[in-house]
Parts: sequence; C-alpha cells; structure tokens
Amino acid sequence: MMKLQLQRQWRSMEPRQQIAAVTVTTLVALAVVATLLWHWHAQQRREQQRLSVQMLELAQVQTLVRQYDASHADRSAADDADLSALVSRSLQDAGLQPTRLLQNSADELQLRFDAVPYADIIGWLGQIERNASIALVRVTLTQGANGTAGVSLSLRKRQ
Repeated sequence: MMKLQLQRQWRSMEPRQQIAAVTVTTLVALAVVATLLWHWHAQQRREQQRLSVQMLELAQVQTLVRQYDASHADRSAADDADLSALVSRSLQDAGLQPTRLLQNSADELQLRFDAVPYADIIGWLGQIERNASIALVRVTLTQGANGTAGVSLSLRKRQ
C-alpha cells in the first residue's frame, strides 16, 4: 500500500522535482555515510593514540627493568668479589692507607690505622656500613692529636 502511494506521488512530480528529490536523497545518504566514516576514523585515531601511550609506557618500564637488572648484576658481582679486593678498592677510592691489613682464619679482615684524619675515617666507615656486601664486626677508635684517630676494625662479608 505504501509502495503504491510512493509510486503515485513520484509519477505526479515534474522531472525537475524528481531530480531534486533524487539529489537531496543522495546528499543525505552521503552525509550519513560521511558521518559514519568520520566517527569510525576518529575512533581509530583515539585507539592509535591509546596504543602509542601504552607503547611509550612499556618502553619506559623496559628501560627501568634494564637499569634494575644492570644495577643488580653490578651488586651481584660485588657480592661475589673477594672481601680483601672490595676493601682495598674502597680504601683506594677514599684515599686511605691502613698501617696493617690482615685476613684472619674466621674470614674477617682486620685493619689498623694510625693517626688517620677523623673525618676521613668516619666517612669511609659510613660507606662501608652502606655497602651491601661488607659488615663491620668491631671498631675501636682512639683519639689522636689534631683531629686524627687511631682505628682498629674487623670486617667480614655479609651472608
């Protein structure tokens, strides 16, 4: 029934009206298709941006993991190093020279300093205490002259 009414109405139109109706219908259909395509394209852009942010975050996480792995590997290598070598390197870095350095049978390293500047030895002891692989066992300080101290200490590797 509806179809017959549309056919009658179409036949009653002049050719110019028919062309205008077809043109308007075509333009509306194109506008609907363009709107759907624009919406789909905008959604794709948002998804691409979201993926770009995720890739950037992933790259940052991977960088952090590599940095952690590298620092952990360095720490593991230091943990495996010989106590005497670790302490000697630390002393050299601090510019300190013990008067005696002796490895005893209990896997301890005994050091003696005579008249070492108090500030230098305290700074070095702080570094040793912060070192994850070296433990202070005993420390004896005796006051010296002009800001110096005599120091006896024992170190061992942490377990």
